[in-house]
Amino acid sequence: MNIEEILKKIAKFQVKHTYPIFAIAVVVTLFMAYGAMQIELQTDINAMMSQDTPASNLQNKVTDKFGGSDMVLVVIQLESSDDPDAVKDIRDLRVLKMLGELGRKVENENAIVSVSSAASIFKDFGGIPDSQKTIDMVLKKIPESQSPFNDDYTVTLLYAQGDIKSEKNIKTVVAEIEEDIKETSIPQGVKVSVTGTPVIRTTLMDLLMNDMIVSMAAAAIIVLLLLILIHGSISKGLLPFIPLMFALVWTGGTMGYLGIPLSMVTVALGAMIIGIGIEFGVFVVDRYLEELKNGETRDDAIANAVSGVGRAVFASTTALTTGFLAMLAGAMPMMHDMGKTLAMGVIYAMLAAIFANPAFIIVEDDFMRRFEKEMIHTFDENIVEEVDKELHGGKEKKK
Repeated sequence: MNIEEILKKIAKFQVKHTYPIFAIAVVVTLFMAYGAMQIELQTDINAMMSQDTPASNLQNKVTDKFGGSDMVLVVIQLESSDDPDAVKDIRDLRVLKMLGELGRKVENENAIVSVSSAASIFKDFGGIPDSQKTIDMVLKKIPESQSPFNDDYTVTLLYAQGDIKSEKNIKTVVAEIEEDIKETSIPQGVKVSVTGTPVIRTTLMDLLMNDMIVSMAAAAIIVLLLLILIHGSISKGLLPFIPLMFALVWTGGTMGYLGIPLSMVTVALGAMIIGIGIEFGVFVVDRYLEELKNGETRDDAIANAVSGVGRAVFASTTALTTGFLAMLAGAMPMMHDMGKTLAMGVIYAMLAAIFANPAFIIVEDDFMRRFEKEMIHTFDENIVEEVDKELHGGKEKKK
């Protein structure tokens, strides 16, 4: 038995059990949608690199020995102000008091290992003095006390050393520090902002999510519009499109369940899978429509469509999957994730086209037939009502 005969039997089975297959596809999609919600973002450059290089091994040893190296920088700088009481020198007593207050709050956060700032200089002196003259005297006597300030004394930094073990904790840590800043008394003429690796990573997370949504939405809208224009029908355009969206959800769900993260490399895979996978559904639907034009019944048209294009779809899927899985031969983990995800996406697109698309075709056809019958029935009732009104009105005139 060759592949065409096997596919024809599968297609006939699908025709016979359309609605159970349709229901299974929907349930599987819902299950995978939950998995897609579990996808983690990967913004750590070190995690995207090969761990077998000498530099990576040394970095891992340093991290294991001395803890994480995620540094949050709180920048305290002067800003122009017409207020005579505004701070004019970053070494001002009010600024140092603020640094001490903020440092204590930040140090109490769970993921923060240590905090240092200009206020740390005065720990050995029992805390920050209440006199500006005493502060100036201490800073002059300690040469290294100038390092926390810039040359013109307009900027100083608070360093918060963190040990953030997961991507999920990054936003929490940054949000906690920003909340600590809000709860701290900031002198007039001073501006406080946050930067550093964790902050950059939270920004990168937002950009990754935004880029993924925009690229997928743009690809989906363009493809759907083209399908509708090509087929001249919204319902016919949706036939290859909806199963492809299911395949996209299946891919995302698999990524979530297998722990494949969304990174700078994999963020564009949704749009790529849409562009690559849509051809499988188009092959099946167009062959089905062609069989109908040749006078075949709906059931025979589906069987001929699946068996007719199945070999080509399988061959294309095999070639694409093999090419993408070749990325696993590389050393970069992010390339491995890209290869695995693209291969999964292509396979799911093929499965959706061959095994789910026939069910969608029949469901769409049944719906359109019912809709047309309802429209004809309503149209006939309106005609009868109009004729009855005219006859009834004519009788009244004769009376």
